[in-house]
Amino acid sequence: MADNPWHYAVVVGIDQYPRIDAGSYDLKCPIRDAETVSGWLTSAQGGNLAPERVATLTRTIPAGRSPPVPVYDEINSAILGCVDDFLTRRNKELSNETERKKAWKMSRFYFYISGHGMAGDGDDAVLITANATRKTLNNISTRNVLLKLKNEKVFGELVVLADCCRELAAAEVQTLPWDLAEYRGYNDPILPRSFVAYASRNRKRAFEPPPGSAVMTSIFTRALIEGLEGGVPGNEVESKSLENFLYNYVPKLAEQLGTPPQNPEIRSDPGIIFVQTSKSYRVTLRAAAGSPFAALGSINAVETQGKLVRSRYTLNSSAPGVFTGTLPTGFYLAVASGADPFAGAPHFAFSVLGQDQDADIS
Repeated sequence: MADNPWHYAVVVGIDQYPRIDAGSYDLKCPIRDAETVSGWLTSAQGGNLAPERVATLTRTIPAGRSPPVPVYDEINSAILGCVDDFLTRRNKELSNETERKKAWKMSRFYFYISGHGMAGDGDDAVLITANATRKTLNNISTRNVLLKLKNEKVFGELVVLADCCRELAAAEVQTLPWDLAEYRGYNDPILPRSFVAYASRNRKRAFEPPPGSAVMTSIFTRALIEGLEGGVPGNEVESKSLENFLYNYVPKLAEQLGTPPQNPEIRSDPGIIFVQTSKSYRVTLRAAAGSPFAALGSINAVETQGKLVRSRYTLNSSAPGVFTGTLPTGFYLAVASGADPFAGAPHFAFSVLGQDQDADIS
């Protein structure tokens, strides 16, 4: 059994909108986005969910489908299916209320979307479903999903992740005809906790990488996975550390990829643990002859946030002018050991984006 037996997820990726201007508003990344997130969720090093508790809905998953899919009813049914399965399993597998409440405290529901979106209320991100037309923008509100599940305390923790634009606000947001009274959880002074992360600010756009980019997922999803798989320093990815990472990393990634500016919007309760081990990648930096780094025995890789040093790692010399070590995902300045990058010390900028890095530094 997976280590998180009471966690569930619905993952939605919509790349084709055939009824809007003959498909001229189709997207490139949502299927890959959804597959990537589902892969993390079912990975033993990631979310550690059993595959049968992750409902992935795209144009190609489940197989044998014809666009326009997925639509509102299918997404709605997938969410309610998770709710019903959680209660059914809890009542069947656990014999008393003490154990059932313990399972509820350990429970979590992930709702991830990627596709075209619009704004609802100021704190909403609304997915436009695949059967939308110019006149009828069928949609599902992440805020409505969150509030329905939170108000009835169905799960102990709720994670809502929306990789979509939030600039359009001309259509009515559809309501959710849910009666969740029979699924109501327990009274608790802390739970449910929630983590809500939107790819962009209200009335702003979210972006895919430009044509020809080696990055194959949307910018927010790439940043999210990088944070979960090693970008957050230390051996634990917690809600607040992931929030800080995304606020810092998404705009930097957008700038590096050459898209217009993109800044996420995040609201999180402390104490949600996403993963307790994180990846690091092998880094080799080679100083050119005459470089101020060439004769040093070690250098620091400094990660900054604004005008503050967020983290500092040491890369030792493995040969004259060659520095090696392991670093989590991030954007760094190479400086002499102990040097202040904001005080005019020589520095060199480099990045580690989810793979081993070999770079020349001047």
